[in-house]
Amino acid sequence: MSGLLKNMAAFIAARKLSFSIFFALAFIAWLTYYDAESNDQFFRRLAVILFIFLFVIVFIKMELKVLARKIKENRDKVSTIIFGKTAYGILGFPFDYILYPFVVTLFGLIFGGCLMMAGSGIICYLFLCLYDRMKVDWLGIELVKENIDSIPQFLGNIKALTVFGKIIWLFFSNWVMIKRWFLKKGGMVTFLYVAAQHDPLYVVVYFRKNSFSGMTGRDKGIFFAGIVVSNTYWTLWNYFWIWAADKLSQKYAGFSIIEFIRDLF
Repeated sequence: MSGLLKNMAAFIAARKLSFSIFFALAFIAWLTYYDAESNDQFFRRLAVILFIFLFVIVFIKMELKVLARKIKENRDKVSTIIFGKTAYGILGFPFDYILYPFVVTLFGLIFGGCLMMAGSGIICYLFLCLYDRMKVDWLGIELVKENIDSIPQFLGNIKALTVFGKIIWLFFSNWVMIKRWFLKKGGMVTFLYVAAQHDPLYVVVYFRKNSFSGMTGRDKGIFFAGIVVSNTYWTLWNYFWIWAADKLSQKYAGFSIIEFIRDLF
């Protein structure tokens, strides 16, 4: 038990600044929650979401150091990209697939979408700072930019040996070529494609002219536009599925899932 307590104390001490910021802001959120009028659900819900936002942002900020250390341990480019994209996806999953629909359900399409847009911008900026500071292409974006013209030749050199393999490879290679077409098209087509398929981090890294160079005035504009377009798309996507789930729950279960979640807060 003493060893566990020592490890916990060391963990907190190593992250004392992040924890101090988190608990200070969390206390403010707590006061907002309990000082609100009992019938003022909007501010009570906002306090809950503020608390969750702070937790997610501080958690990601702490884990960025671990991610940076693990990436540096990978010497091979392929393994670095696989690990980096996997870790990025895991860290982003709770935000994209749990918190996002939850906030849109609580606050609706407009205000909920704006809240998540702000949170997405902060988180993507933190990851961008890490990406530039490390100067390592752990997302594979620079690799795609450098080799996009050689993709057809690369795909043509791979031959499937079985009928089933040929069918799978036919679909996969055509899927890759479609993605390449969108990336090669340039301009607004490529921007909308990257923003819808990925997030503002991918948008600004793909469109800036120099690698690992921070953001110029042009890049900041692209980053902001990416935040708006990417989150507008994801908000509408989440809202559609929430609306569909609500209609199904009303029809087959006799209650509104949206009202049920809102009543909890």
